[in-house]
Amino acid sequence: MGSLNCELSALVFAELYQHLLTDQTRRDELLARLETLNVGLEWLSTMAEAYDAKWRAESRWLTAENVDGYVLDVEHAVVATWILAGLRNTGHSHDYSSDLRMSVTERAIREIDDDLPSSLPAALSPAVIGWTLGRVEGSVDGSLPVVPAYPLPDPFVYSAYEGLVEHVIGLPAEVDSLPELAGSATYVRSAGLAEALVGDEGGPQRALDKLMRETSLLTPSNVRTRLQRHWVDFVDRRNVLTHIRADTGGMTFAEATVQSKAWQHLKLTVEGITHFVCQAISGYLYEHMPPPVHGDPWEKFIRRDLETWD
Repeated sequence: MGSLNCELSALVFAELYQHLLTDQTRRDELLARLETLNVGLEWLSTMAEAYDAKWRAESRWLTAENVDGYVLDVEHAVVATWILAGLRNTGHSHDYSSDLRMSVTERAIREIDDDLPSSLPAALSPAVIGWTLGRVEGSVDGSLPVVPAYPLPDPFVYSAYEGLVEHVIGLPAEVDSLPELAGSATYVRSAGLAEALVGDEGGPQRALDKLMRETSLLTPSNVRTRLQRHWVDFVDRRNVLTHIRADTGGMTFAEATVQSKAWQHLKLTVEGITHFVCQAISGYLYEHMPPPVHGDPWEKFIRRDLETWD
């Protein structure tokens, strides 16, 4: 599990900060967050320019095979996700994430002198979910699973989430015909994570209902509707897969396994848990400042890491 991290290309941070600088609708919240560090937009602009210069210096020799080797330490992602967490009261981050992913993709294709695969390397695959920065891993799906830049405060719950991420990364390429146990494991771990995130003993359905209520403002309406429909009989399906007997509604084990073998159904489960985890992380970071952010991270390590030599 130690290999999972959110190390990203300098291009991601250049675009991430540039998008923040041009976002007028969240300007007040961004200024308030930066004031916590006694800095302003000039500081953020300086960082955006330095990340961009780092990317331009490196992009000259990048290829599809080596781009994942040109990444910055995870502390850079921690600073970025702490800044983003300050915007969690402005609504969901779906559009911001899509715009970031698109601008990174367009520049990478344009500025790397090589044919990049349709699914970009992880170093160039950012996601911002619930105002938590993450890195999309694996080749199962273009948007999942996501490794957040900062862990949950409970190391055991976060370890369980990492296990889910590793499980999804390891799914076979033929995602429309998965082994039955691959789907069952996803259901069981996801139900356990939902209960652990809530921290009560009311059962998984009660936990899912509570998480959906708590995260409604940070989830796009179309995603929220899709997940609400998915969770309606999720626990029943999980129980059938776990206990291998029909539920009170008559769903048989054979019927339950049909959905558990197809990624299109499992994706909703993983997507929902990812939203819950990422929103919990940004909620924690909204109130807490992690070590890399203390002081002035630009002076502590960012300036040094972004030095370039012609």
